[in-house]
Amino acid sequence: MDILKEMVKSLGYDPDQILVKEAFTQPHRTVVDNEDVLRRVLRGVLTKPV
Repeated sequence: MDILKEMVKSLGYDPDQILVKEAFTQPHRTVVDNEDVLRRVLRGVLTKPV
């Protein structure tokens, strides 16, 4: 974490504003189910020119 703060600081940003502590404590993930995959494939097929 300290190395990351130093990197952000070296780029001219305030690490306390950029690196919010809560952002690292909450898991971030995207759940994709079969319906999402099917919808994405159908959208791609239907928008292709014939």
